[in-house]
Amino acid sequence: KNAQGGWVVTCAGTDGAKVRALTVIDAAGRKAWRRPRRKRWGVPALGIWGVFKATLPRSLHIEAMADGWLWAAPIGASRSSVVFVTAADLTCADPPRRPDALLLDRLRRSALLRDLSASQFERSVVVCDATPSVCMGDVSSGLILAGEASLTLDPLSGSGVEHAIRSGIQ
Repeated sequence: KNAQGGWVVTCAGTDGAKVRALTVIDAAGRKAWRRPRRKRWGVPALGIWGVFKATLPRSLHIEAMADGWLWAAPIGASRSSVVFVTAADLTCADPPRRPDALLLDRLRRSALLRDLSASQFERSVVVCDATPSVCMGDVSSGLILAGEASLTLDPLSGSGVEHAIRSGIQ
């Protein structure tokens, strides 16, 4: 924020180009720039995310499993993004596994995405917090938090996808 009450933002991927604005919309998801205090609610959950060297049909693929959800989508030429969302305590059960092994195991059990289990990972598998949460308190005037920067819904129930589809139609 500058002295005149506006914002000066340095653009990533440039030679230091700056943009001046009275209002900034932060849509960086759970990695919001200002990272305001958040209140967690609901079941503690983890997302296990991997990018595969594989092509999926051009649509979103969602599958309920006994212990979570699989979400997958194509993300470019011969690349697919897959997330397995589960309750945090389930990832420590019978016996503990590396995240990549757990993701591959769930893909092998999948009716929709089984073929991806034979594909190679493009990069390391990432584990992230998928617990529902909401931004608490004032962030700053002139700063609007959008999407998951403001509110994360329950991925285990699929309510975030339902909300996104409904708001997109409206």
